[in-house]
Amino acid sequence: MKKLILILTFLSFNFSIKVQEKINYTDKSKKIEFEISKDEFYTEFSPNDTQLLENKSENDFQKLNNNSAIVKFKNLTGDFTSRKNQMKTQISIQFERIEPVLI
Repeated sequence: MKKLILILTFLSFNFSIKVQEKINYTDKSKKIEFEISKDEFYTEFSPNDTQLLENKSENDFQKLNNNSAIVKFKNLTGDFTSRKNQMKTQISIQFERIEPVLI
């Protein structure tokens, strides 16, 4: 889990986000392209909110540890920022962090 967060943090500094919600990473000889998932989010939250989030995440809740999970919400529209804000208004949880899932 720590390695995943470290990799995501490292890569986020080296990416450029395009309007199509694609992220490119380029090293010396390769270009890797990722797409931001339209319905999955990496979330961090209070352990007390786990059950509420699990109930709201449309039967797709992948718990990573006591305070983080990958959740799925299919009815959100717009770009990542818009979908993130829609998710926040649908659930009365104070998220510590919401990040895109790259595919």
